[in-house]
Amino acid sequence: IVVPIITTKISLAPTTMNRPLLISCLLASAGSISAFAPPQSSTVNYAIGRRRSTTPLFSAIVPPPEERSDANPSTKFGSPLSDGLKEANRWSIGFLKGTIFDTFFAGEDRAYARFYALETIARVPYFSYLSVLHLYETLGRWRRAKYLKLHFAESWNELHHLLIMEELGGNDRFLDRFLAQHIAFGYYGVVILSYLINPIFAYNLNQDVEEHAFSTYDEYLKENEEMLK
Repeated sequence: IVVPIITTKISLAPTTMNRPLLISCLLASAGSISAFAPPQSSTVNYAIGRRRSTTPLFSAIVPPPEERSDANPSTKFGSPLSDGLKEANRWSIGFLKGTIFDTFFAGEDRAYARFYALETIARVPYFSYLSVLHLYETLGRWRRAKYLKLHFAESWNELHHLLIMEELGGNDRFLDRFLAQHIAFGYYGVVILSYLINPIFAYNLNQDVEEHAFSTYDEYLKENEEMLK
């Protein structure tokens, strides 16, 4: 059965009527931070009917009890971070914010360009996670579908943020696109290396990036509250 799908292009130009869409996008970014918290343990029913499935596909989606410690890439390959490493992550993100973003994207008319750059960079870690997890699966080291699904969904969420910023004109200038895309390319390699060494470190670094993005959006909303009403 073929189901026809009708697509409609909706203009998201920065008009007064479309500003609520921007607000929705900005607030939605806050939800990304919670994705990096370690999952809570829960009781899972591993039985299907009266038989417990032992097929590789089922165990990849719902690991059997004896392999629960392997269900999370952080517990499988990672190790806890010291306070010094966490502080180093926060410092590095703050340094980039102060030297690049606060300089290159300064000015009231540069808000959408700044948001475009943030969303371009914010998608990258999820691509890096997926690349490493696919590598582990290819080499037979680890195979779990949960985190492949999770990180793909997160990248898809960031894509829609990026599309909104592009429609608002954030990528109009060549230099803005050049800077954002080249930072993203370098960040992709950094996160892959970090994830291979210690997934917890990579997750913590991304959490700091997401918190920076949230604080940037929150500041913009407070400063432009009247205009956005």
